[in-house]
Amino acid sequence: MEIDPVLACVSLAKAQCGPPDGAALSQPGGKNDEPQLRCLRLMRELQGVSGGGGLSEGEMAADLTRAPAPVPGSTVVCGDSTDPASWADMKLPETEAVMFTSPPFYGDWRGPDVPPHLRAEASAVVATTRSGTGARGSAGASRGYCDLVVGALQAMESVAVHGTAVIEHEPGDDSTGTRLAVLSERIPRETSAEVVEVLATGDFSGAGMLSLLVCRF
Repeated sequence: MEIDPVLACVSLAKAQCGPPDGAALSQPGGKNDEPQLRCLRLMRELQGVSGGGGLSEGEMAADLTRAPAPVPGSTVVCGDSTDPASWADMKLPETEAVMFTSPPFYGDWRGPDVPPHLRAEASAVVATTRSGTGARGSAGASRGYCDLVVGALQAMESVAVHGTAVIEHEPGDDSTGTRLAVLSERIPRETSAEVVEVLATGDFSGAGMLSLLVCRF
């Protein structure tokens, strides 16, 4: 699940592209292509854009040739993870669900900075998929890290009877510091989940330690 259409297209290409798509990548594209192939071509155009990567078309095709076949039923939803309606678009088991999420660590994140024509293409592609009702909410909405975590847990609870959530946490470099203590208080107070473990994985960036917060409800 991804609120930004460009990143949703990247996720869709990763989840649904396989070996045959590598050969198709070099062929002329069209608006009637399958969404995952359009996403793959979008990723090719993102190469060279700031932060977009540096793979050549040949390297992308070779990578896909070595890749396993996509898992049947993989679904990418372009939507707000704090909105229960976005969760309703996903094929989740009702008895037990697992979420791994990495909310933006910094409140000023506005999504990837890509050329307007690529953002327009990404929006057009997600509109053709089962997530095509459009992203709910706004990638530019300013919400704190803790609000996003709690909101996602609340939305997940609305569609799953039992669940496990693994949440990435990194101290903010915008003077917010660690939020682990605040989350440990808010999660059991505002959701039915409990924090069962905090895994410290080591230094991730100049901001400090990357931790994984494990919750269950």
